[in-house]
Amino acid sequence: MESTLLQNILLIASLGLFILSIWYAVSAARYFGAVRREYRLIAPDIRELFVAERAKTDLEDRYHRLQSDYKRVVDSVAPLEKILHDSDLGIGSTDHSIYVSDLGQKSLKQLEKSLEAVRISIQDMVWLKTACLNFWGPDWRINNKKSATTKFINREIKLRIRCLDNEFKMAQAIVDWNNISRLIDRCREAFKQINELGELVETKLQTPYLELKISELKLLHEIKQVKQRAKEELQAENARIREAEREEERIKRAAEKAKKDRELMEKLVQQELEKLDIASAEQVRQLETLKSQLAELKEKEQRAVSMAQITRAGYIYIITNEDSFGDAICKVGMTRRVNPLDRVKELGDASVPSLFDVQYLAYTEDAPKLERYLHSQLEDQRVNLVNRRKEFFMVDSTAVIDLLSKYDGEFEA
Repeated sequence: MESTLLQNILLIASLGLFILSIWYAVSAARYFGAVRREYRLIAPDIRELFVAERAKTDLEDRYHRLQSDYKRVVDSVAPLEKILHDSDLGIGSTDHSIYVSDLGQKSLKQLEKSLEAVRISIQDMVWLKTACLNFWGPDWRINNKKSATTKFINREIKLRIRCLDNEFKMAQAIVDWNNISRLIDRCREAFKQINELGELVETKLQTPYLELKISELKLLHEIKQVKQRAKEELQAENARIREAEREEERIKRAAEKAKKDRELMEKLVQQELEKLDIASAEQVRQLETLKSQLAELKEKEQRAVSMAQITRAGYIYIITNEDSFGDAICKVGMTRRVNPLDRVKELGDASVPSLFDVQYLAYTEDAPKLERYLHSQLEDQRVNLVNRRKEFFMVDSTAVIDLLSKYDGEFEA
């Protein structure tokens, strides 16, 4: 009986497991059917995604190849651009970097003496045959003749020296502030090419000879610049003299006008004084006003007479124009007009769209000296290095005013 019960239990368990497995199978079939239906719905999108991903990969590969090709082209063009830049020496072209002299501050005589010494050294190298050397050695023969070999070597040496000298002659003819760096680079490149062409015959120009030729070019450039500056300074001085003559005429006219104004005011004061016994309080106040105006006119006349007598007297002005030049540039100049504001207004009317703002005015009996002092202190901040008559400086006006405190002369604010 117990075995029958056990068999029944096992039968029931097996039946339960069978039913459970059927339920799981049906559920799985429903699930996978739903998945298949969902997959059939999104399959086109998945295929498009795979295609887009493949296209993206292809584009990225193409982009990297293009980048590599671009870099290769840029690297190959860069030397050609440099050659083109070094060859284009026309008007308006400039060096990539501003040339800074390494010769120091020397006078014209010192520069000319240095140039003479360099040229003697160049001649000595050519004379002593150390400018260009041949490295064949004593055993070489042309047609079994030592004389023919010597003649050939001497001709090769002269040819290479002449080629380099011609390159420097061209550079010396056109050297200026805006192309000297490129000309030096061109000469160095010519030196390199001449030596490369001489490898077959083992004949090479020597570096000390090249450096002497470069020193000669630099000295010629410095001498040219010093002479140009002297010429510009002479022009500026002549312009200053002409301006001083015009200012002197204005001052004389101003002095005459001040004298007439003072005489007229004295007459008015005298007329009021004659009425003083019967004058009202208002007339007395008017008389005091006239006396005050007379004192101002006398002071103005005295200043005009003083400026007419002292030909170097004048005003130093420090002015700015933020609308036109920003707040970091100011103009420092001189005028001998009795009213310096007339000159400031004239500058605003003539050159810029808005008037200048006066930051400081200083009257001195030696205006050119004070102006030269300020300009020399501000030389490194000068804006226009070509036309030195343009008196604009890249400096804050307060810094210029501070320089006046270090001036050893006299002036009145």
